[in-house]
Amino acid sequence: MNEEYYSDENIYKRKRIFFLFLFVLVVALAFTWPLLVELERSLTEQGPGEGLVTFNASRYFFRFDHPEDWQTDKSPNGFFLDKDTGLVVTLTPAVKVKAANEDEEDVVTRHDKVKISFFYHVPDFDPKSASLDKVMIYYQDKLRSGMLGSSVTVTEISSSVDKTNVGSEQTELYAVDFRGTSAETGSFSGTLYVAKRAKCVYAVVVIKQSLSEYEQFRENIEDVLRSFRLTVLSD
Repeated sequence: MNEEYYSDENIYKRKRIFFLFLFVLVVALAFTWPLLVELERSLTEQGPGEGLVTFNASRYFFRFDHPEDWQTDKSPNGFFLDKDTGLVVTLTPAVKVKAANEDEEDVVTRHDKVKISFFYHVPDFDPKSASLDKVMIYYQDKLRSGMLGSSVTVTEISSSVDKTNVGSEQTELYAVDFRGTSAETGSFSGTLYVAKRAKCVYAVVVIKQSLSEYEQFRENIEDVLRSFRLTVLSD
């Protein structure tokens, strides 16, 4: 009887140790799995390509690639450029001409009549269950209420909404064209792109104050939009 008792007790102890180990393993995986996914992605993701750099807005969980000469206006440590409007960063086409002499600085020409702005918001509705149509309405309201600045008035928003997939992560974007006027620069046209994830929403706004300059950089701008992707560790 004693031998049977000790045998059963040993079996019970081994089972308890096994299930305790299994529980600890499951808990460890639950916490480390997102990190492993991000590590695997960072190791396997190809670079942005020749002549391009990646802007990683890690605080707001998105990134995009752009020509290395283009100019970004960003705040220190990746915080909002404008917290009130949700503006994270602006991107401006630019052309750099290298100086002939080493003691001279390169000449950078900014084409400020074309601008791409990236916005981040946590809306007053649940993004996870909301449609992109609702996100589009949310950002159209923000366009009308001063998201582009107090001196900007949006005068017309197209009723036609386009849906497209861009980027290596196939981030779904909805797009709509609009027109407006600025007290500083005059009339302009633009395109609003919106995206969402479980806890937040995004807008990418392309402003065209000069159609000729926009056409000059159209392919590059389209490449920037295609490269826009949401990072893993946000949800």
